[in-house]
Amino acid sequence: MTNIKIDQSVLTKEECFSLLNTAKQSEELLRMGYVLCLTMLTTGMRNSEIVQLTYTQIDLEQNIIYLNRGHDTNKEKVRITNDLVEVLHQYLNNPIFLDWISKGNEQVFFMNGKPFNKVTLNTFIKRLAKEDGIEKIVTARCLRNAFGYMLIQSGLSLLIVQKLMRLKTIKSLEGYLQVNNY
Repeated sequence: MTNIKIDQSVLTKEECFSLLNTAKQSEELLRMGYVLCLTMLTTGMRNSEIVQLTYTQIDLEQNIIYLNRGHDTNKEKVRITNDLVEVLHQYLNNPIFLDWISKGNEQVFFMNGKPFNKVTLNTFIKRLAKEDGIEKIVTARCLRNAFGYMLIQSGLSLLIVQKLMRLKTIKSLEGYLQVNNY
């Protein structure tokens, strides 16, 4: 097994759990922040994939999110955990979300009556991290990085992590995660 030195600025597993807990408690009605963070931390979806995600791309019966677009990807779908399926099912059937889509909207994540874009997504995540007391600057990319780092820390090979992050090459993974072999 390759020894990996991991960038210390990445979110730890404990920080990820704490962020999820804060997100879950910050919105009692819709819990969008919780669903958003859980989705990113368990799928490794990119910022652009999250802001473009529509409810029609989510197949809760097959535990799959179908990706329409992606940067540097070699797969068009992401498997989702049973826990995420349950959370997404509750979210997509929430009266607030149903009202959102009844107005012709398709995006899964929104704020102030508008779908997220990359800026509002990062602003939202930074606010959650600050509310949680995390002193690091946390962005949507940090959640994707945390997904990759946790996979590496669990003992998976770089090749498997590369495939789960939907990257074309190991070199892309090493650059993306700033992994340093020692």
